[in-house]
Amino acid sequence: MQFWVYENYPNNFVAIHEENCALSNKAVVEKSDLNGKWHGPMETIGVAIDLANRLGRSVKAHSCCSIFMPGSNAKHHDTKPGIQTKPYSRFEVDQADESTLPLEELFERKLLQLYVVLRDQGGYSAIRFLNSVRRNSGVQHA
Repeated sequence: MQFWVYENYPNNFVAIHEENCALSNKAVVEKSDLNGKWHGPMETIGVAIDLANRLGRSVKAHSCCSIFMPGSNAKHHDTKPGIQTKPYSRFEVDQADESTLPLEELFERKLLQLYVVLRDQGGYSAIRFLNSVRRNSGVQHA
């Protein structure tokens, strides 16, 4: 059995799906969009869990999965440990020396800083804007 990992950007979580799940069928997988991205296929649940944990978001197993989740009665048939969940973290712009950045990267950085200011001071969470800049680069977004 193969597994797929769906990274949900707006809700900041990762969900692991079995290959036969209706949500992870080929038609949906090929249509990753601004709300998220499909990763896979992965041959084992251990590989899927490792990838999910590396994405830095809260990790869930979709109801299609019979894998071990903390606090559940589901059995885990793999040698890997259970899924490690991570706390929610808000998007922040990393510290960097802006004088050394190429013009395109500086423009993208300024767009991301604008997003943080609007979110924190204006109360406006422009998720589609953030996803577009992160996915397409600042210049292509503009």
